Formats: sequence, structure tokens, C-alpha cells
Amino acid sequence: MVSIGGEMYHVITRGDTRYFISNEFIGGVDADKDTDDVLTQMSDFVMELKKNRNHKAIAEWFVKQGVKNEL
Repeated sequence: MVSIGGEMYHVITRGDTRYFISNEFIGGVDADKDTDDVLTQMSDFVMELKKNRNHKAIAEWFVKQGVKNEL
């Protein structure tokens, strides 16, 4: 778990993507079986590591809102 802005989040990592899910929603998640779409829907926000096509360039993290915040 990590604390961000006073909130506690469970972090589920799949490849180059990290899903940040609050305590109140983690019970509805099966980290091993749920699809990436389900994890995005249950997340407050999602971090994705984007690698540049130029292998010498540094990869960058992008943060986007999870679907839960759009409802």
C-alpha cells in the first residue's frame, strides 16, 4: 500500500502499468483474474510507462484518471 494525498491505495502492477485502487474498492478486485479494463474501472488513477521508440531516450510515466472517477 502507498499513501498519496492522505489516501491509502493498493497498487496492482501488470507489466508497465500500475493501478491504484482505494481500500473501499479493493475487495471487488481479483488482481490475478480481472482484466485490465476492470482494474481501470476500479482505480482512482492509472500509471503507464511509455517507452520511446528511440532506445536511447528515457521512458516516461503517464498518469490518467481511472474510470471510477468519471462516473
